[in-house]
Amino acid sequence: MYTMKANLDAAIADYTSAIWINPQQGIAFAQRGELRRLKADYGGALGDLTQAIELGIRDLHITYVGRGRVRIARGDVQGALVDYTEAIHLKPDDANAYYYRGLVYQTQHDSARAIGDFNEAIKLEPNHRNSYLGRGISRHFSGDKDGALADYTRVLDLLPDTAQGKELHALVIKLGRMADSPLESFISKVIWQMQALSQQ
Repeated sequence: MYTMKANLDAAIADYTSAIWINPQQGIAFAQRGELRRLKADYGGALGDLTQAIELGIRDLHITYVGRGRVRIARGDVQGALVDYTEAIHLKPDDANAYYYRGLVYQTQHDSARAIGDFNEAIKLEPNHRNSYLGRGISRHFSGDKDGALADYTRVLDLLPDTAQGKELHALVIKLGRMADSPLESFISKVIWQMQALSQQ
């Protein structure tokens, strides 16, 4: 399997060859779609992941989550919400599906639903640090400062002892100290770094 550090073009070419040999190989479409998402080829990724879904591959919920992420990148918030909800329907114990759907609700300023989904993700994976961060931000915006602080503190406990972890530690502390309306650009920076860290 190819990793994020591998040559994406070569990996995509390999999956394209596999698809040419067997066009019914849904997993090849799913893998190529994920690689295209990493390259920010969202049109190609959407087509591949949709084809994988139509072919009915194993672990279909993962493909729905992936397509939801592509749809968010393309600005299709409602489409992403549908995909994440379908992923949850297919696999109700998928913490990531709840987390990503929670992010959608968060962008819609629906703190109650966002917190509900982050709660589910944390119940399924008690160390799901991105969900603690997401829930902390939603609590922050909804006025629950104590709850937000508790979540930010939990995030700090779960960060690795690395240079990036320490940098993020400082960012989360700053977030916890900000006023009632934290700057969205700052929050976006923290979330982006959290997601990058989680993929290492």
